[in-house]
Amino acid sequence: MALLTMPFHLEAGFLQVMRYGISSINALAEWVTHFPIAQIAIPHAPAWAMLAYGVSLCFLCLIRSTWRLAALPGIAVVVVSPWLVTRPDIFVSSDAALIGVRRGQALYLTKPGFMQKGAAQKWVDDFSLKARAFDDLRHDPEMDCDGDLCLLNVAGRDVLFNFVGPHRASTTTRTAFCARSLIKINVAPRGPLS
Repeated sequence: MALLTMPFHLEAGFLQVMRYGISSINALAEWVTHFPIAQIAIPHAPAWAMLAYGVSLCFLCLIRSTWRLAALPGIAVVVVSPWLVTRPDIFVSSDAALIGVRRGQALYLTKPGFMQKGAAQKWVDDFSLKARAFDDLRHDPEMDCDGDLCLLNVAGRDVLFNFVGPHRASTTTRTAFCARSLIKINVAPRGPLS
């Protein structure tokens, strides 16, 4: 009705009614989001899946014969694709100031600075994980710790974590842990791992 009355400049009343309708729909949507399990996080689809989906849809829409039904298996693969992608086990931000380690459905994150909060939230959202403090990782039963150096097997590789600084653990422990680990991550607030 608003479009029909626009040439006569009489659309204001109809637009007001539309505004109330949209506001009530937004209020209802916000109310529903607070319900338990109103939002179910799923992993994001990979880039190849989006490309396959676009090609399948074009094939489905543009082909007029029954051959177009051949696009349906492609669409089905795209629907399950988020669960076909291997999730990363260790996350590192572009400036290496934020590090995350995935263990099960949790992502253990170092304390993000102001500039890294967006990256941390993106990792949590994209991979449907629960954020945890990195220090909680020390209580993992598989973590082998001596002082502030800890060794953890992540996806079949030993990873060495330095929690406080370069000189807290004994030289023998440092040497033994460094020899066992392929990946060394310094999550200490100061100084490199020596």
